[in-house]
This record gives sequence, structure tokens and C-alpha cells, in this order.
Amino acid sequence: MQLTSMQSVLFVSHSQQNCGVYQFGRRIAQALSKSLKYRFVYCEVDRQDSLSTVIAAEKPVAIIYNYHPSTMPWLRSSFIRKTQVPQIGVLHEVTQSIADHADNSVFDYHIAPDPTLILRNRIVFKTGRLVANYENSADSPLLPTIGSFGFGTDGKGLEYLVAAVQESYEEAVIRLHLPAAAFGDPNGDHAKRIVHHCNQLLYKPAVRIESHHDFLEEPDLLSFLAGNTCNAFVYNNVLGRGISSVIDYALGVNRPIAIRRTTMMRHLHCVDPSICLEDRSLREIIDSGVTPVRHLRDEWSEQNLIFEYERIIDTVSATPIPRRRTRFQSLCVLGADRISFALLKAGGIKSNLKAEWVASGSIHNDAVIRRRVSYTAITLRTGMLLNRILNDEARIQYSAAICCLFQLVPDLMARKIPEANIQQAFAFDTVHRLTGAVGTPSRLLCVGAFEDSAATALVRQGLNVTCIDPILNYDLKTFCELPSTALEGFDVVFSVSVIEHVKDDELFLVQIQSLVRPGGYIVLTCDFQNGYVEGMPKPSCNQRFYTEQSLKDRLASALPNCSLVGESDWRSNETDFRWEGCHYSFAAVVLQKR
Repeated sequence: MQLTSMQSVLFVSHSQQNCGVYQFGRRIAQALSKSLKYRFVYCEVDRQDSLSTVIAAEKPVAIIYNYHPSTMPWLRSSFIRKTQVPQIGVLHEVTQSIADHADNSVFDYHIAPDPTLILRNRIVFKTGRLVANYENSADSPLLPTIGSFGFGTDGKGLEYLVAAVQESYEEAVIRLHLPAAAFGDPNGDHAKRIVHHCNQLLYKPAVRIESHHDFLEEPDLLSFLAGNTCNAFVYNNVLGRGISSVIDYALGVNRPIAIRRTTMMRHLHCVDPSICLEDRSLREIIDSGVTPVRHLRDEWSEQNLIFEYERIIDTVSATPIPRRRTRFQSLCVLGADRISFALLKAGGIKSNLKAEWVASGSIHNDAVIRRRVSYTAITLRTGMLLNRILNDEARIQYSAAICCLFQLVPDLMARKIPEANIQQAFAFDTVHRLTGAVGTPSRLLCVGAFEDSAATALVRQGLNVTCIDPILNYDLKTFCELPSTALEGFDVVFSVSVIEHVKDDELFLVQIQSLVRPGGYIVLTCDFQNGYVEGMPKPSCNQRFYTEQSLKDRLASALPNCSLVGESDWRSNETDFRWEGCHYSFAAVVLQKR
């Protein structure tokens, strides 16, 4: 496809280079210029008439504003209303509350570059980060060299870094790159005062500070980071702040990273082993190397970010919206294709709240606390099957798993309906059983992971679990299309009480099968009612109930390359669960891919 045949999307930013917002926008725009679907046009303007000229020339199908009130004070809602295409603003200083309450009084939509958000607002999309693309060929310094950078404004917490270095090393170099900031420290005077203060905190003769204040373009900045043993970012904890972009650069140079557990570093709180200085010493973090953060380079790659922005433009272009209301009234009104699997699970959260689709992200922050609770799968006595009804007998048999879930995720378990916990317990136990069968470390995938106690418990145990859910990041179809997704890349894929909510369940199964390696396993639970036929009463969020016949016949036809693990027994007509006036039970299905 020729570039001239592509629809244009404007990416608007301001022109002050010594600014984190500017640098963020330019990096995103440079990546988007490689899109093969849309022609993203980057423009730096500081006046409305200049922007009007660009809009008239490009005739964009959408406009994205790299917006911050302090950098675009000239931009008025009255001007935006004149342009009848979707207008999207980037939320830099985004928090959960800001995302939840964002309205369309100025922009029609918002993009939040915060993978940790749980989004309930249909006009807010979220994306992952953008890791710098850099091949680090430099040798690690012989002397421990700890680097940090950022504009010379308050809140960097560098006195904490000086203390951490001296606690771990007798001899070391602290390299600080603190250029002047166009908004906050235009002459660089404050940056120099910060370095002076840090020098006063040195008490070990062989620990010294090297400082630099000239602004560095991205290639030189990456070279600076690549020349350090470790790069550390120890910002003070200031509520209401968005995620810092410094990590986007540091991840690109393949060096260890150390942080403090602060809000601006919240997207790294789940890293295991921890890279937080509150949890481990600087020396311990450095000794762990880049292993804890290596997976983030794939997750936040340029290809994934382009994919996410293209998907956002697809959505806003295809979805007519009411023009600029004064306030967005309902945060959770969506079509069925945008509803989170987890919040629809009968026996899930004690609420009828419906969550919505978002563009991308990672597992819920509930998983940040590591609890090293060991668990051994129960012994399958004679007659105990994996492909079975999860009834009261199963609740007794899997009581140890239920107790372990309460130890690992008491917060989640307290929100669940007790009778439904057998599904999570079965999945938790069976994943442990199968990871022993395929060997360790195993790659696990949970489909429908938001508020899923089994998935979160496995993460807290330190297992390698990829978690997807429309409210966290991706639906299954989109995840299969994601550039970084490796087909046949998982040892076990598990999904608890999701399939009954999916309109095309056979496609759902085919997509899951495509992600499982040969010899790997699929673990499912579902809502079950023997004798159910289409048209009979069912919960409003269900597409169907499953029966013994549908599990045997439809599974066999949809998954010809898979076979049941062991015998099956789904003959029960008993029901022991009630939801929305419907009586039913739960069934488990475990398959192995040939």
C-alpha cells in the first residue's frame, strides 16, 4: 500500500524540547510513523492558527494531542469543537480516579499510557509503554557505576540513591544527568543545587559523583545509560502523578534497573524478583541482572505500540459518539463484546458492575504483593477425574486449594461467592499438577484474568503467568494477533468460567488451541446444566449452559488436535448453585494437545 493512499492521523505536540511531555510525544510519533495502516503525521505547533493550517492540509480522520495544560495553554475546547473528527488527548498525569472520571467536554477520547490502570470508562483507552530500541555493545564498567537521569526538578529523591550506593559499596561512581527543564528549571540552577546537595551526603571516600547538565538527544542519552552498571530511579512518592518515562529509556539498554516503590514507578512493582530498594539492596538488584525486567522489552515493543494505536483509531473511527458532553455520565455502559470476562463470571464478584474494553495493559495491581506460600497438588485417588462436575464432593476434595487461595489472595477471596470458589481451586490445583508434568519453568496463560483468584495466586507464588482480559489488556482474539504473541508458546492455558459468556465458543477454543504448544494443556471450567437446550432460562450474562453432550461433541469437533486427560464423567443432573434465579452447577475440562 502506498503511503498516499493511507488515511492521515495528526499527532500534535508543542515545540519545547527540554520537556518530558515533548520527548514522550516525539518518541511515540516516531514509532507511529512506521505504521502500515495509517499515515501518522507529527506536527509541532504553538498556536491555534498554525494547527488550523495543518488540519486543512492533511484532512485527518482523527487528531491525537500530546497534551498537558502547561505545554498547550493555547488549546481551547471551542477550537476543538470546530473540527468534526475524533479528537484524542493523551493523559500524562493519569491516575485511576482521573481515568474513571474523564469526560468528553474537551476531547472525545483519551489515551492513558499506564499499563496498570483498570479502566471502566468507555472514552479512555490505555496503552503499554514504548521501550527504546537500542543495541548495547558496551562492556559493563569495572567499577560499580550507578546512573540516573531526569530534568532538574524536585522529587527525584537522589539523596536516597546516594545512601543506597554507599550502603552497598565501598567504592563506586554515581553518574547523574540532570539537564535544565523548559518548564520548571529553565536555567538549570536547581539541577546544580541538587548535585551540590548530593555531594554533601557522601561519607565514603571512594564513592564519587559525576554530573552532566547539557541536554542529550536520545542516542546520546541511551549511550549514557548503556555505560552504567545499573540505572536507578528513586523518585519521591507524590500522589496524583503519572508514570515516569525514564524507565522507557532504561529498559532499552539491557542494564539492571533499581527503583523505589513509588507511584511513578507503579508499572514495575510486580517485577519478580523485586527491583525495589525497599525490598532488596542495590547490590542484590544488580546481581540479579536484567532477568527480572527482560520480558517488558517484548511487551512494550514498538510493534505492539503501533498495533495498539492502530486499534484505537479503528475503534474511534467506527464508533459514532455524542459530541462533547459537559460531563460523561455513565462509566460502565457497553455492548456485550466489551464486557470483561471476569466481571461476568457467575460466582465472581459480589456486584453487577460491568467493566469495559481497553486498549492494552498488564495484570491487575492486586498481584504486587509476593507471598511465598508453597502448594502441592492433591493426590487423585481412584475414581477422581479431572474432567468432572465440580460439586460439593469436589469442594471437600479441593479444600486444601481453597485454603491456599485464602492465604495467597485473601483480598480477592473475600469478594467471591464461596460456592463458586471450587472453580478457582480446581484451576489452581490443576495448573500446579500440570506444571510438574511439563517441567519448570513453565509458561502459563490465563484467559479472563481480571479478579481471577487462581491467576493472581499463581502470580504471587512467582509462576510465569501471562494474564489477559479485556479490562486488563486484550481479549483473546486481539492477543492472538498481537505482534509479540508466540503461537504455540504456552505450556498451560487456563480459563475459569469464561467460555459460557463467549458468543462464538468454538472460535474461542480454536484460538486457545493455537496458543498451546504440542504436548501442552488446556484447563477450562464452565457453567453446566444437563438437559439445557437453547431458549431455556439462563443468567443474562451467559450465552449458554454446557451439557454432557455439548462438552463431548462440540469439544471434539472444535479441537481435533486435543484429547481429554483421562476419563470424563459429566453425567450429573444435580444443581448446587443459583444465580439470577437459575439453578446449575460447574464443570471442569482438561485437555492435552497432541
